[in-house]
Amino acid sequence: NLTENEENTLKDVYDNTTFCSTRPFDKENVVEMSESLDIMSELPFLKSKCLNIFNDFKNKIMRQETTSFKMTTSWFTKTKPGQNNGFHKHGNQDYSMVFYFGNSSPVQITFEDFNPGHNREITSVELNPLNRGDWTFDMNNNELLIFPSEVYHKIQPFTGEGVRKSIAINLTATGQFGFGDSKIYVE
Repeated sequence: NLTENEENTLKDVYDNTTFCSTRPFDKENVVEMSESLDIMSELPFLKSKCLNIFNDFKNKIMRQETTSFKMTTSWFTKTKPGQNNGFHKHGNQDYSMVFYFGNSSPVQITFEDFNPGHNREITSVELNPLNRGDWTFDMNNNELLIFPSEVYHKIQPFTGEGVRKSIAINLTATGQFGFGDSKIYVE
């Protein structure tokens, strides 16, 4: 959780940020993003907290203790009522995170598996969380969502009051990893 002072700093940085369209050819119904792709440099307290949570995730859950990651990009998103963002992934990255803040009510993000890993179309009699190809999450303020960057996701149409706010973050592995002819070193 953020302190009141940290929340005020986050709000001030957001309010003084210049935004641009995520799709310059369609400026009517799309999410806006900060022009800066290094917004976390202005929020070192939040960057530290997010990296601590990510490191716990990668070490304790993913068991990637020997792999280091660095934050490569971070930006604000701004979604006005009725706007959404189509399915997309974050290329050239390993993990992505989204931090939610300053929203009047829970907001939704949906993940879609467009390639379920099999070639046969086997029909389920009833959909459940394990056999469906999409998952929607209701996210609250001060929640951080971590996911593999190659997973397609979208911002659902915003139905709340005011503006939907979040910070998107990308991370990539650094150092030496892999084995055999696939071993590489990334600074």
